[in-house]
Amino acid sequence: MILKRTLYIFLFLNVHTLYSQDMNFQKNIDDVSELFKELEINEIRDKINYSQQIRLELSGNNFGFNPNEIFSIEEVGIYFPNVEISGNFGKIFTRKGTVLNNNEFIIFCDENTKFENDSIQDENIDLNLNDGYYLIKQENIYYIRYKKSVRKNI
Repeated sequence: MILKRTLYIFLFLNVHTLYSQDMNFQKNIDDVSELFKELEINEIRDKINYSQQIRLELSGNNFGFNPNEIFSIEEVGIYFPNVEISGNFGKIFTRKGTVLNNNEFIIFCDENTKFENDSIQDENIDLNLNDGYYLIKQENIYYIRYKKSVRKNI
C-alpha cells in the first residue's frame, strides 16, 4: 500500500518533468492517467479478494451513480466510486467504491469499519436498514438479510 502511494506521488510530481522534456504534453498526460487507472484497477482487484465487504443482491434494488465516474474492469465487473443503493432492505450510500458483479453489489469497507448491531460506523458508508433486515457475517463478508417472523401455532 505504501509502495502504491509512493508511486502515485512519484508519477504526479513527474508530470511537470514530462512537460518540460516533450512538447507532446497531452500524450504524456494520457500515459500518466493510464498508469493511474491501471494502479487503481489492481487496487480494486486486491480489495475484492482481501477487504471487508458488504454484499447485496441487485434484484429489486434501485441505485444511483454518476455515469462519468464508472468504468468496467475485465473479469471483475463495473466499478462505481460512489453509489447509493435503496430497496426493501433500506438504503446504503458509499464513497469507498462498489463493484457490480454477477447481479450482486460488492461494497468495500476497510479495516477501520466497525460493524455493530446491524449498523456500520464508517465516515464513508451510510447504512439505514429497515425493520426486519440485519447483517450476517461469513468470513470477511457481510450480507444483508431479511429476518422472517416466526409464527406461533395457536
